[in-house]
Amino acid sequence: AFIEFSTTGTQVCNYTLIDDNFIVNMQNYFNGPPGFNGQWYSPNGCTNWHDAMVDADNLSPNADMILFFTDGDPTCWGGAGNICSNGGSPPETPELVNPVKLANKMKGEGTHMFMLGVGTGIDVYNLQVMSGTVPYQSGTNTIGNSDYSIGNFASLATNLQTFVEELC
Repeated sequence: AFIEFSTTGTQVCNYTLIDDNFIVNMQNYFNGPPGFNGQWYSPNGCTNWHDAMVDADNLSPNADMILFFTDGDPTCWGGAGNICSNGGSPPETPELVNPVKLANKMKGEGTHMFMLGVGTGIDVYNLQVMSGTVPYQSGTNTIGNSDYSIGNFASLATNLQTFVEELC
């Protein structure tokens, strides 16, 4: 499944096979129209970890693993029509606590949470409270037995190949 989030969470697609067709669809999603399922990447407003985690928690069946890509701190919380925000860092308490509660609930149900902090100024503490304290180290551990990774967009693109191979 693929869930995009900015001001609100948007489920772009439900569970699907990761194959060459899916890769093309994801490229279309990030490159704009025609997009994927009529949607394309157009972040705006704030970063709502809470609404994305609500969408993830509502998946059926429960996810085995969540790869959570983020470029910073959560800056708003709540669902569609009820968004609250301070618009900046550090996050207000519900902006971080609400998604952490949902992450912990899902982890208790068997979901592994892996956070990918991409960009500059990533708050490691926020990644760790969502996922855990074990950093990913290529060649040492896998995304299945580590909790988070931090890098820039170039390193993310390089490491995605390794992540996909580990998943397969």
